[in-house]
Parts: sequence; C-alpha cells; structure tokens
Amino acid sequence: MATYTEHHQLHQWEPGDPFLRTDFNEDLAKIDGALGGLEARTAVLPDLSYDLYNLLLQRDYEGKVTGWKKAMIVEGFLDDRCIAAKDDPLILGRRCLTLHKTGLSALDLGCGSDGPSSAETRVLTIDGGGILTGMTFQWHNKGSSAHDNTYRCTLTHNGTALFTDYVYKASKVSGNGTASCTFSFPTPCTVKQGDTVRVSLTASYTNSALLLERSGAGLGGSFQITPLGAASGTMTSMERDVPASHGALAWVRHSGGSVSLALNWSGQARPMSPDGQRTTVEPGEGLPCTESMFRLDEVLPAGPMAVRLDVACGESAVVHVYDYGLILL
Repeated sequence: MATYTEHHQLHQWEPGDPFLRTDFNEDLAKIDGALGGLEARTAVLPDLSYDLYNLLLQRDYEGKVTGWKKAMIVEGFLDDRCIAAKDDPLILGRRCLTLHKTGLSALDLGCGSDGPSSAETRVLTIDGGGILTGMTFQWHNKGSSAHDNTYRCTLTHNGTALFTDYVYKASKVSGNGTASCTFSFPTPCTVKQGDTVRVSLTASYTNSALLLERSGAGLGGSFQITPLGAASGTMTSMERDVPASHGALAWVRHSGGSVSLALNWSGQARPMSPDGQRTTVEPGEGLPCTESMFRLDEVLPAGPMAVRLDVACGESAVVHVYDYGLILL
C-alpha cells in the first residue's frame, strides 16, 4: 500500500503496489498548485525588498541607523564606516559620493587695496574636487618701523569649523612695506562641487592691513590645491558575513555618468547584470536622479562578502552617487 510524503501528501508506492492514472493526476495537481503559490509569493519579493530598502535608508537619514542586516545591505553615504577602500577622486561628503572628471585647479581671489588688520574671505562656493592644503595672503605694515605679525587662522567648511585659532607667525616687514605670506593648513580640507569654505585671519599687530580681493568683498589671496579628478573610480565596502542565497537584487541612485556593481567573495568578483533604469528622486534631499537596477541570478555562497561599486563619468563633468541597496534572495 502506498505511503505519502510529509508536506503535500504525494503518493509513495512500494514495489508491487497497484496504482491508477488518477493518482498521478492528483499528485501533479498538488505539485502545480504548490509551484503556482511559490511563483506568486516570489513575484512580490522585489517590490517588498525595494520598499524595505527605502525604509531602512530613510531611518538612516533620520539618525536611526540600522546598518547591515543578515541578507540586506543599505548604504546612504552618511559617513565612511562601511567603506573599506575607495579611490581618492571619489569624495565622500554631504550624503553622497562624488566623482569629478577634472579636479579643482585654482582658487585665486587676487589682492587689491588695504583692508582692516583682521579680515575673512567671502563664503566661497567650490566648483570642483580637490584638497585645500594652504593659503597665500598679503599684509601691509602701516607703521614707520619694521614689525612682525601673528595671525590666528580659522577655516570653515560647509558651515563647520575645520580648525580654529591656528597660529601663524608672519615674518618681519619694514615700515610701510607689504609682504606675501603662505601658510599650510594644519588639517587639509577635501572639497567637492557645491561645498563652501571661508578663511578668517585675526592679527596681533593692529597697525597693519590685510589686502582685500579686488572687488573688496573680503580677504584676498589664493589657495594651495591638490586637484582630485578622474574619469572613473571604485569603492569597496567592508566585508560582512552573509547567508547562502539564490541570487541578488540591487538599486543605485545617482546623477550623471554610469555605475556598476559586483559582489566579492574572497577577492573573486561576481558582476551584477544591469536590469533597467528609471528617473526618480533621492530620498535625502529630494534631488532628481537616475535609479539603476541590477540583478544576479546564480547560487551565491555563505561567508564574507563585499560590494564593489564602480563609477564612470562618461560625458558628465561630475557624478553624484546618493545611495545603494542590495537584497540577497
């Protein structure tokens, strides 16, 4: 006499058992029903995964950081905690990763007429990628005899002081003389398109004048810059232990250029296949962007895995990558 399987009660015949065509039809109907239900549940998985990705990303932006989940990775580029390595031209800041095709090469305000003994630059908006490493300015000794001067220097980046009251001692200048001075920042300042910077100098010798820029809008001078630009760049995430899976779905939101994703196990990369694009907005500030979708349809092992993100400028002068999300299926 036939026995039955545990979950779907399919016939299990013994040698010599009689069987009927209707038994086979009954078993096939059960199999078809089970597969149909599985397909229906699987069909909604991408939508559910995408909604969960957006929910976790929004929680990160609200300061309720969730980090990595066992089979889910969400990165909103709030900081570098989940980044293992990246090329220098990929600049992290203001909740995105930015790549400039050409780096910032000059930031020269020029020098015109005398101003007060202490002054600050106007708020400068940056139009490229680079590292500000120092500044050159000019001061005028208004006295009749030689005198030196000491300046307290402050650099503000995106409204936050990067360093304050750094002391720079200028060399002695003859009476009614003018000197050009260059000092290095104690903390280099990495900037990208749209960032703002401001430098203020406070003099110890009050019978002196800092030269203003030619428009008179603020302190004059120029910045020493190391440009950061490239046609492409790569970022690799920290490794995390993940479970075995049957594939993966991923989304990357960016403006300009193109992006690609690969999953790395033990240094071996498994590229994800592009799966379409759409125009949307990034959830942090509502900026318009492109959402690129990716998928990987193969059995994936358990163990330490890292995400590799490749960014290319193409015809774009600058690329911003706002976030990505990955779901292991």
